[in-house]
Amino acid sequence: MGKDNITFHTVIFPSTLIGSGQPWTKLHHISTTEYLNYEKDENGAPLKFSKSRNTGVFGDDAMKSGIPSEVWRYFLLSCRPENQDTCFLWNDFVAKNNNELLANLGNFSNRALKFAHSAFDGKVPIYPDMCNGADSEFLNGLNAKIQDYMKAMEAVQLKSGLEIAMAYSRDCNGYFQTFKPWDLNKVEDTKNRCKQVVNIALNALFVLCVLLEPFMPSFSAKVYEQLGIAREERHETLLAQLSRDPTIIRNIVPWNHPLGTPEPIFREIKQEEAATFKDKFAGHK
Repeated sequence: MGKDNITFHTVIFPSTLIGSGQPWTKLHHISTTEYLNYEKDENGAPLKFSKSRNTGVFGDDAMKSGIPSEVWRYFLLSCRPENQDTCFLWNDFVAKNNNELLANLGNFSNRALKFAHSAFDGKVPIYPDMCNGADSEFLNGLNAKIQDYMKAMEAVQLKSGLEIAMAYSRDCNGYFQTFKPWDLNKVEDTKNRCKQVVNIALNALFVLCVLLEPFMPSFSAKVYEQLGIAREERHETLLAQLSRDPTIIRNIVPWNHPLGTPEPIFREIKQEEAATFKDKFAGHK
């Protein structure tokens, strides 16, 4: 909710509920934001969104762009003006897609699923039920981020919650890159270690989908499908379960579980493409 609506929703409307004498549910807490502006004028001042003046990007523009909804949702939430005014900048839009969604989140999810599919006949690999020190350190770090994420979301600090989820994804990406399962699988003595790394990565990916579902439900739905997992009611309480028993992060996706078909979810957006969108959908008038 924009800051210009605070008075109505925190004073005027609750007063009418109280004045009615009826047992209406009263306001508990409210999440408000500053203003999201658009680009800048020739003097460097931010422009206000205005449909009548064709200044800004609007829902029909986003649909016409052909850019998936998860990219729009991520960008708008990542620059959510929680504490101060922020600005929609096309250069930032491109950078966040290419450097964060594609290079971080998309890179991890696609590599983990694609490698598991090719190396293990499209099934989650089985590995001995043990965890080495590096794996334990990695999983402990993920569980700490899950706790931070839950605190942020309870406090309606959505931007912070999204940042924590993306930091979780960077850790996963780093884990996969550090242990290079594609190399481990080439040597007979390290093939079991390869299974461990891939199994842990797939379980971590599933939890990552749960973390990102409030922000990018379409991304999570696509990865659930690629994992071959149907979204169930029990997933609603997974984070609470992890709070009680962090070790379950190792066994969420069953051994030998058949995976779906891996496909890239994000693509690179060129600066020239963004310039075209800017001219076509959001001129300055």
